[in-house]
Order: sequence, then C-alpha cells, then structure tokens
Amino acid sequence: MVLVPIALNEAISDVLPVVEKIARVACSTTARLVEKDFADYKETTSSNTVRNAAHNMVSRLTASLAHVSTREHLRVRISQNLLTKFEEAFRTFSAHALPPRGVILQACEAVCADNLELGSRLVENIAAERAVHEVDAMLSGFYNDMQSPPPRGSSERKDGQHGGSSSTVAPAMMRVYASFGQRDDETKRQKRSNPMQSPSNIAASPFHRKEHKLRHNQGLKYRVHRLLDDWLSICLLEAKSSTIVTEEMYRQFLHRFKDEGWVENAQSAQTFFFIATELCVESSCRSIDRKVGAHDEGKENSAGSKYTAVDALARLMVFLVKFLDCDDRVGLLATFLQSVVHQLLQDHDSKSKQQGSGVAYNQKPHLRLFVNVLHDLDAFNTAQLNSPSIDLLVPLAEAFHAVRPERAPAFAFAWMELVSHRLFMPKLLLGKPSRRGSSTFELLLLDLLAFLRPYLINQEKQHPIGVLYMGTLRLLLVLLHDFPEFLSQHHFSLCNTIPLTCVQMRNIILSAFPRMISLPDPLTPHLRVENLPDMRRPPHIACDMKEPLLRRGLLKPLKSYLGTRWPISFPKKLCEQIRGKLQPSSASSSSPSAALEDSKSTRIVGGVKRRAASTAVGEGRKERSVGVNSDGYDMALINSLVLCTGMHHIARMALEADDKSGGVIGPGDSSTSHALVRDNASMDVYEALMANLDAEGRHYVLNAIANQLRFPNNHTQYFSRVMLSLFANAKGVFVKEQVTRVLLERLIVHKPHPWGILVTAIELIRNPKYEFAQQPFTTCAPEIVELLDSLTRSCMMRPNAAVTEARATLSAGNNDDHRNDAVKVHNAQVVPGRNNTRQL
Repeated sequence: MVLVPIALNEAISDVLPVVEKIARVACSTTARLVEKDFADYKETTSSNTVRNAAHNMVSRLTASLAHVSTREHLRVRISQNLLTKFEEAFRTFSAHALPPRGVILQACEAVCADNLELGSRLVENIAAERAVHEVDAMLSGFYNDMQSPPPRGSSERKDGQHGGSSSTVAPAMMRVYASFGQRDDETKRQKRSNPMQSPSNIAASPFHRKEHKLRHNQGLKYRVHRLLDDWLSICLLEAKSSTIVTEEMYRQFLHRFKDEGWVENAQSAQTFFFIATELCVESSCRSIDRKVGAHDEGKENSAGSKYTAVDALARLMVFLVKFLDCDDRVGLLATFLQSVVHQLLQDHDSKSKQQGSGVAYNQKPHLRLFVNVLHDLDAFNTAQLNSPSIDLLVPLAEAFHAVRPERAPAFAFAWMELVSHRLFMPKLLLGKPSRRGSSTFELLLLDLLAFLRPYLINQEKQHPIGVLYMGTLRLLLVLLHDFPEFLSQHHFSLCNTIPLTCVQMRNIILSAFPRMISLPDPLTPHLRVENLPDMRRPPHIACDMKEPLLRRGLLKPLKSYLGTRWPISFPKKLCEQIRGKLQPSSASSSSPSAALEDSKSTRIVGGVKRRAASTAVGEGRKERSVGVNSDGYDMALINSLVLCTGMHHIARMALEADDKSGGVIGPGDSSTSHALVRDNASMDVYEALMANLDAEGRHYVLNAIANQLRFPNNHTQYFSRVMLSLFANAKGVFVKEQVTRVLLERLIVHKPHPWGILVTAIELIRNPKYEFAQQPFTTCAPEIVELLDSLTRSCMMRPNAAVTEARATLSAGNNDDHRNDAVKVHNAQVVPGRNNTRQL
C-alpha cells in the first residue's frame, strides 16, 4: 500500500523540528560530560576512543528523548495523514460512495497502530544521526587535543563498536560508555529480526490485529478514565467549597482536553463521550447494585453519591458546549448526545438479551444523565450561548426520539419522565419558533402513542402498560390545561394513532380549544350555534392532512370529482380503494412534509391490526362481528378523505355565499340550508361510503366525522350538519344506529366531552324532525332505555313519552336482574384500552 509510506514520511517530516531541538539538548549534555570525563586522559587516550564514547552516549540519549517527546504527536499526524490520503484516493479511484467517516477513521487508527513503532524507530535513527554529526562538531577541538591514533597492530583498538580502551582510563567509566552502544546494537538486531515492522507488511495476522485493537481500546479507556478522574476531582472540590476551585483549573483542564485531540473532529468527540458514558454508567450501576449497609441507610447523600460520576459527566458536556471555541454549539451538543444514545442502546440491547441470566437493564443512570443535562442547560444564560433556548432543546428531542419506547422498551418510564419534564416540554412548546417546537414535541407524543397502540388494541392489561397508559392520560390533561393550542392544532395526527377503543383519550384531545375562544353552554335553551361568530372561522391544523390521499394517488381524482361530480362511478371505486381491494397507486409525495407525516403517523397505522367497536344490534346478526382481525382499513386514509372532502365543500360554500349569510350553515337551519348540504359532491361521497362500506368501514367513517366535532369553528358546524344529515336521510335503521352509537360512546365516559359532540347529540335528541325517540333501537334493551333516559334528562327535556312507556313496560315485564344491569351515565368507568359503551 503506497499510501502508508507517504503518510508515514509526511508525519516524520512534521516532527523533525522537535527532533532538532532534542538533538541539540542531547549533544550539549554529551559534550560537557565527555570533556569532563576525559579531561585528565588527553595524553593517554586516542581521539577514536573519545569519539566512539561520545557517539554511543549521544545516540542513546537522543533516541530516548525522541521516543518520549514525539511518539504521541507522531501517532496523531500519521492517523490524520492516512485519513486524508484514504479519502482522496477513494474519491479519485473509486466509483462507489465514500464509506462513513467513522469506518475510515477506524481503519486509519488500525494501520497507524501497526506502523507507529516503525515510525518511532525511524525518528530515533534520524535524531541519532543528526546528534552524532552535531556532537562531533562540538567536540572537534577536544578531539584535536587528544593523542593521535596508535600505529596498526598496537594493543589499543583503533575503532570498535564499544570504544577503545586504555590502561590509564578507569575501566568502570569505559563500561558505562560501552553500555550505551550495547543497547543500540540490541535494538538494531531486534529490528533486523522483525520483518513485520515495515510499510510493505502492514497486513498483519488477524490475531495480531485483534490483539492490537484490544490494546488500542484499552489505551483509549485509560486516557478517558484519566481525564474523567481529573474532572471529577474538580467537581468534588467545588462541591466542598467553591472558593477552592479557580478559573485557572478549568482553563487548564480545557486546554488539556483540546491538546489530547478529543475535539479535533466529531468522531473523536463521540469516541470520548461513548467511553465516558460507559464508564460512568458502569460505576453508577455498581453503586446501585451494591448492598447498602445498615449504617448508611439513614444518610441523605447516599442516593446522590451513587450518581457522582454521571452528574460530573453531564456537567462536563454542558461545560464544553459553553466554553469550547466553536461556532456550532448546537451541533456540538448533538454530537455529545449521539454518543450517549449509542451507549444507551448498546447497553439496553446487550442486557435485554441476558434477562434470563439475571442481568437487567437499569434505566436510572441514563435518566439521571439526561435530567442533569436539562438542569445544567437551563442554568446557562441563553444570550451567552448566542442561540435561542429551543435550539438547545432540539438535540435533546432528537436524542429522546432515538431512544423512544418502541426502540428501547426498558427505558420507557424514564423516557416518559424526560419528555414531560418541566424543563423540557414547556420550554419546547413556548420557545421560538413555536411551530418548530410544536412539531418536535408532536413527534415525541406520537412515539408514545405508537408504543401503546398494540397493547390498547389487544386490551392487554399488564400492570406496566396500565401505569404507562394512566401516565399518558395525565400528560394529555396537562397539555389540555396548559397548552390547548398544541392539542387543537395537532388533533388530526394524534387521532390517527389512537385506537378507536380509547374514547376518553380521544375526547381529551378533541376537547382542546384556543384560549381566545369562549364556549357557550350547549344546554342553553334556543341556542342558535350557527349565529356564533366563531362558527365562521376555520380551525388551524398544523399537520398535512392531504398526505395519505396523495400517497395512495387519490388526491387529484378526488379534487376533480368534487369540482365536476364526474365520473359518477368515482365514489364506488373510492370505497373499493379504501377497503384495500385495489393496489395502491405508485404516486407518492417527495415533499419533506409528506415524508415527515409518513414517518410519524401513517407508518404507525399501517402495520397494526385495527379494532373497531362492536357492530350495531340487528345488523350484527347479519354481518360478521368486527374485532381484532379487520379487513385492513387504512384509518389515516379514511380520516384524510373525510376531512379533505369537507374542507373542499366549506371553501366552495365560502366563495358562493353572500356577505350576509357568511357562507355557513348551522345544525338547526331551515330546509333550504339542509338541501344545500345534501345536494353536493361532498355529500355524494359521504353517502356512498355509508352505502357501500360494511359495518366496520362505516364505523371508521363516522368516527372520522366525529373527530371534527370540536370547539366552535366552521369545521364543527359543517360536520355536525353532515352527521345529522346522514342520520336523517339513512335508508335503513343500521346507519342511524351507528350514528347514535358514535355520538353516545363519546358522552358516557368521564369528562371532558368535546363541545361539538354535545351540540350535535343535543340537536339530534331535541329536534323532533329526526324522530330519535321513535327509532326501534332506542327501546331494544333496558340498558339502552336507561341510558337514553338519563341523556334526555341531562338535555333539560322532559323524557319522551315513548321512552318512558318503554321503560315502564320493560321494568314490569322483566325480573330484578335486568333492572340491576341498567347502565348509569355517572357510573361509567374508564378501563385502559377498552370501549366503555354497551352494544346498541
């Protein structure tokens, strides 16, 4: 490999200035010693003897000094030169893409380690040769004063490897000078007997490489451990007394950290923090696993002492981010956190495989590390960091996404504590720009919901999942109280991820409304919701609701049909596409927003079996019961279809409406407005879905409509009208039964209840034109009678005579067991992952 000798030669050239200084020091020292030792023997000792003694001493001294002073610098230069040469050669002679920089750097370090000894020997030889010539120049006058060489055949040797000897020179002194030469001769013999130490033979045996890599890793760990010990000492001293630690101590540590090359590139920094995290986590785990003695149980600082190393590491990260001379501090923090994430995942995966052997992953050290980073970052002045606070939180959010519960289940509880931390979630949602913070936290919340989704669908009630579910509800309630705009703007993507069985969780999200809006009481007599000013304003939706349609190639055909109502067969074909009977179109979106949405929501829905609620009574006898094994409906696609279809008609109505009406239609409007809602392409699509889909498909469509019944806005007004129109114009009782079910199942759970659901349900029950009380399913079972009677009373109405009569008849004709089975609204309980409704 011709690149290795070139890189080695350039590295040696870089250290030659240091070699020259070393040679001058060694020559000066040798010259003074030789003149002192041989001053009294000028007349009895030949110049060759003195010259050989000086050569032996200066060669050995120079080589030793060069080895100590230049070895580390030579290693760094060889590695850097190899990296540059390999990258240049790969770009020039290879048609393939450049391998990852970390892979190239690993190869460079391995080759450097194999050739470092050779380079050191070469530097030592160069230094010795230069020193020999320089010491001769320094001692030239002293040589001239010495006795001339004796004639050939005399008892004194004219030349020898170990110098001449004289009967008048002290034997002990000559043995000292001879020993320098003996060491040099031994080194030369070892070099000649080891042909592997040459650039042409860098490909050592696999065993040699593995052994050397092990030595190299141990060397790296030693260097990191030494730096961590020094940093820990500074932290402990400051903890005892802040006056002991001076700025000079921090400055010296920072200078040493940079001199050792740990911040020369991203790979070096990641290597340091990976090893440092591994060492600190191992130290904390040993302290946690160690049994605490009886005399330590009462100590307050016993818990904190277990995490001393982890606390110091977190402080070191933030210290370097603050004080390193770097323009991209956010990128530097991201580099450090990538190492922590890598080590966490490696530790998690390795210990998860050993669970049977009693080894379990402990999430506490990594949790403590991340929490301390949050605290230390928050303590900094944002102005000093020259970047807004949200920029420093984004790398943390990316790290949390990398260790999400789907990827590291054993870290799930610690992960949830981190994403809901008071120094993370509020600052991320309140920071600037707000849209970036909201989209970042949306991704984390979707990570949590995606992890829970399979368990909630399958109604698995293990204790850990139940605790995590309740924690998720509390997190959503905090968001509802403190950040309602976030939930209202991201309701579409969140509802795509939440199973239909989690009614209360969905209600919490759909109950959110902006602070500037005041909700009128839906039970107010003669309330005309269509006259509310807020009903003319569209809601703000942050995500791309069109992406699922665009991904399946349905967006353009849908827009074309909504604009022309042609071809007539489009709604039926659309139903077939939704059921998955047609192959997905190859059309896809390459926009960043589409790729982001696909990674956040549709990928979650696509690979999981869907579970709808039970089908309506009556129709359930004819059609199969809907359970876990569904026909593969794409919920994200249905939600997107329903919303985009309605938004198209709302926009068209706004253009056609005059200034007086404002282009809006309310649930209690006249028959003229009712006709306007029915006679359009959007209603054609909705009615086709009701007519051509099975019970499960209709249930998904009706839930997609109900997801838009939220706070006062034109979406709530329109979709409330759509829901009531589907009920009024249904050809059979089955659709009416399902509309009732979808509305009621969202009202019988604990509060909060979406305002739009309440308004629509009250209108359905109050308005006599819908003949709700005369529907056969309202009196089919005592539970239903009791439920509807309670709901009627809550609507401030006198119970309908038909309902009251049916209730009396059922009570008289059935035994006490039936009466005891009555369902009360106020007694409804929430069970994680279960629907809290009875079959209608």
